[in-house]
Amino acid sequence: MSRILFKTVITLHISLYFSLCCSSAGTIGVCNTKDGKCLCKRFVMGARCDRCQGQNNGKVVPREPQGGDVTWTGDGFTEVKDNAALEYAVTNVPYTGEYNI
Repeated sequence: MSRILFKTVITLHISLYFSLCCSSAGTIGVCNTKDGKCLCKRFVMGARCDRCQGQNNGKVVPREPQGGDVTWTGDGFTEVKDNAALEYAVTNVPYTGEYNI
């Protein structure tokens, strides 16, 4: 009986460790019950699965030809990933208008 209770306590301890120490966003939702290590999703790394592999945090996609007139027309969008920041420094708006930023 004590052996079953001991195994239950160890399993509970590992589950608690996983829930407190592993990043829920970066893990595949399963903890290694033998050693309590986090199992990271693809392209995620770190002991807590809380860091991206490499420096590929985004991709710049040019939309206008370089060297032409500045235009600010039409709707645009930018996707910002979790725990990321986006800062605009716009200094070349040719005239006032209605902009949704």
